[in-house]
Amino acid sequence: SSGIYYTCEPGEEATWTLGTLAAGESRTIQLSTTVAADVVDGQLITVPVIISGTGVDGVSLERTVQVNNTSTM
Repeated sequence: SSGIYYTCEPGEEATWTLGTLAAGESRTIQLSTTVAADVVDGQLITVPVIISGTGVDGVSLERTVQVNNTSTM
């Protein structure tokens, strides 16, 4: 999936095209997510992130977040 307000199924990937970045410039990607109903409060979810670009070495990392089932409404 790509863009804003897309849904990815398990095993799918989300992608963004950030355009050309000048030296020292940055972009921020923020994810607001929901998880399946069977994911329990406190469970850890690990998200792999791969950053690539033309003419540069790619970067691979992982971020782990803890599920918080507290309603925001």
